[in-house]
Amino acid sequence: MKYLSCCLLLLSSCMLNQSESVRNLVKDFNLGWRGDPIHQSLYVNVDHTEYGGIKIVEETVFAMAWDQDFIIALQHPKTDESDTVFHIIDIREYSQRFWGPSENTYSTNNVLDYQRRKQELGIDEMQVESVLMKADLDG
Repeated sequence: MKYLSCCLLLLSSCMLNQSESVRNLVKDFNLGWRGDPIHQSLYVNVDHTEYGGIKIVEETVFAMAWDQDFIIALQHPKTDESDTVFHIIDIREYSQRFWGPSENTYSTNNVLDYQRRKQELGIDEMQVESVLMKADLDG
């Protein structure tokens, strides 16, 4: 039992030493991760905290584009590079009190559906770029 307690204490101290990184994208939307950037997720922080909030897109967010109206995030769920989910988050009507991510997020793993939705929303010109493994996103 003493051995198990020591192992748990050591494991928890390792987890507490993981650094948190966050980058504000636009409005209250942030790209954040703990430890390794392979764990990047997209958050909305209506309480203006530096990290955390409502997770909109789980890890691993590997490519993105954003402006004042939309955020596009490409995701490998569970870090599975063979599976890509395309997310379009409509932030045109974003307000801290009444905006819900479920009503304003379109997600699909079909590239043709993704391209069609982008065209319907008039966001064909947004260029998605890799954000994976960039330790300094502000540079």
